[in-house]
Amino acid sequence: MIDFRYHVISIVAIFLALATGIALGAGPLGEEFDQQLANEADRDREAKEDLRDQLDQVEQVMDFEAAFTQDIAPRITANRLAGRTVAVFVLPDADEDTVDEVMSRIENAGGTVTSTVTVQDGLMDPAERQTAEGIATSVLEGVQDVPNTEGTTSYQLVGYSIARGYLASVEEGTPMDGPAREIDAAYGEADYLTHDGDISQRANLAVVVAGPPTEDPQVGQGELFTTMVQSMDSLSGGVVVVGPLAAADDNGYIAAIRDSEASDAVSTVDVADRPAGQIVTVLALDQQGEEAVGQYGAADSADAVMPELEKQ
Repeated sequence: MIDFRYHVISIVAIFLALATGIALGAGPLGEEFDQQLANEADRDREAKEDLRDQLDQVEQVMDFEAAFTQDIAPRITANRLAGRTVAVFVLPDADEDTVDEVMSRIENAGGTVTSTVTVQDGLMDPAERQTAEGIATSVLEGVQDVPNTEGTTSYQLVGYSIARGYLASVEEGTPMDGPAREIDAAYGEADYLTHDGDISQRANLAVVVAGPPTEDPQVGQGELFTTMVQSMDSLSGGVVVVGPLAAADDNGYIAAIRDSEASDAVSTVDVADRPAGQIVTVLALDQQGEEAVGQYGAADSADAVMPELEKQ
């Protein structure tokens, strides 16, 4: 049986251990620990200063880019789109600032933005393919100036109908006629295509502004998109799909164009959220108007940074 003396010895041993720990903590071990904390604080301070310096450098580069493009843009894009009409289509998750900047560049280059049409999620949903096809079939029935639709796929029909509603083959565009207004109304009623105010003119060129790919992309979405914009291109002066660099990543809309036959007809710009990319967008539109095509930007899938400029 454990006696009282054993308990006393155990308690004394515990207090001795505590006392030893306190003494060591206040002595050499404490000094070493304090030094480790001080060294860690110094490293954190240096890392923070490095990050602050890097941020300052990034801001300086961005300020330089903005100033440079502001100065160079008029020299490169002045009157590039004079007399041309452009419709802007805004895909789900596209950045509003990018849309505004692209429109401003178009107008500064002499172009006229005839409409800004927002593409709603439903039109890009493969599960709603049959509904979209039904609308396209209905609005194209008996309409002139569209290809023979026999044997065409669902989103070829959708692309033809959107082009007939908002786009035209002549530079200055054409007024919205009866069939165009019916198309606009049908897609609006289905909440597939929406816009503010009235549209009075169909445009010759189109810019489709994309955002980054979603975290959970839907199977087949890229295929229906490329089919649609390729059909839009065939009934207009040309289509340019633009967006951030991420749009050229896997499952992005720009990547879908570049990985398909649509790249033979539709141009892309993968840095349209940057001032330089917005200038390239204007140049790509001008090139499309001349029946040429290219894939531009910073991604590896781009053919070049920008279209080749004529020698002065």
